[in-house]
Amino acid sequence: MRQGLPPTKPTGGAVLMQRYNITWPSKEMQGGFSSYTGKSHYSFSSKKALLRLVLRKHLLSTMKTPTSIFFVRHGKTLWNEEETYQGTLDSPLSETGRAQALRIADFLSSREISRMYVSPLGRAQETAGILREKLQCAIEVVDDFHEMDFGVFQGKPQKAIRELFADFFEERKRDKLHTPFPGGESYYDVYLRVLRKTLAIDAEHEGTIAIVGHESVNRIIRGIIEELPLEASVHLRQKNNEIIEYRLDEDREIVHEI
Repeated sequence: MRQGLPPTKPTGGAVLMQRYNITWPSKEMQGGFSSYTGKSHYSFSSKKALLRLVLRKHLLSTMKTPTSIFFVRHGKTLWNEEETYQGTLDSPLSETGRAQALRIADFLSSREISRMYVSPLGRAQETAGILREKLQCAIEVVDDFHEMDFGVFQGKPQKAIRELFADFFEERKRDKLHTPFPGGESYYDVYLRVLRKTLAIDAEHEGTIAIVGHESVNRIIRGIIEELPLEASVHLRQKNNEIIEYRLDEDREIVHEI
């Protein structure tokens, strides 16, 4: 700074953060963010989106009315029952899966869901259609929320693939984040794909919402919203009959088994 010039005054978002006594998130929490994934990849005009997210979380923490995001995995499909890789291919809900979707609809019917964000894949769409009959809420299809692409393994039995490609799965254990399925995606690819829309939803949504999707993608979305390192996110689990409720006002998850 040149001598005689006054120190720069904080403006815009910095003023708001001072007013609400909020500290800027650590690099691990910024989604931007080399320490989050091991790679620096995302430039934020998005510092604006991130600032909105930080302020929103602070304001929500002062509210008495709970605000939640419900993560719904599609009902069980025929391929789930046969233990076949699905990925971006599709299989219809089984009888068990339709019954699960009906129970999920009953559970969410008293939660005042304002909007559902839904994967474009058929099994998620079928599940969301059953939910909408009860919830009567807006639905937004998010193309980027489709399931992880398992490449050449899609449509193949999981047990046989794991035996035939044992070397690949052993190698993948050493770098699960960045090793893609042959002809498909890695978790890091999924993270890049869903990041922008996830931050937008988290920063801008009104009321209580539901995200209807898939286990592999839901775990990454949950990690972004809950500010978890990617290394932790990839170990999050969700059964077809589980609803994961994230309470923004309390910054915690509740698992509801339906």
